[in-house]
Amino acid sequence: MPEDSIKKLSETFEEELRDRMLEADEAFERGEYGKASILYAYILEDYPNNMSALLRQGVCFRVQGHPREAIEYFKRILAIKEDLLDVWNNLGNCYSDLGDRAKTQKQDADAERYYKDALRCYDRALKIYPNYWRATQNKGEILSKLGKTTSGAKLRRKAMILRKKYPEE
Repeated sequence: MPEDSIKKLSETFEEELRDRMLEADEAFERGEYGKASILYAYILEDYPNNMSALLRQGVCFRVQGHPREAIEYFKRILAIKEDLLDVWNNLGNCYSDLGDRAKTQKQDADAERYYKDALRCYDRALKIYPNYWRATQNKGEILSKLGKTTSGAKLRRKAMILRKKYPEE
């Protein structure tokens, strides 16, 4: 196959991916998570390691109340690149959701295990970037849920300071 044909084919695939991602991202931004999830699933069939689609698919599942499914997508990303603080934070949020659900169902041992999994995720995010206010806040909330209210309150106060100092983070 001549080089020009390969280049044109590659450009066509890139353009198709951009168009599909744009459509999915627009649905996501409008809060149409079910529709966005379907579109991301189609993208991931052809581009299984597309990190943007994996991340958004995970978020779609989480906001629709499916943290177990979301966890699988976040883990797929971390298997590709493990130093992504937003992914660690999102993964921690999923474990927190599972802990909350277990707590509601009076499954305290499971709740504690999920909360500890969440803490490990937030710690990983904070190891990557110690000033990440979202992970700091989330860690504080989990510590409070585990009965460590003083430590949790200190971290939540720290998160408020970090948020003012590093608002885009």
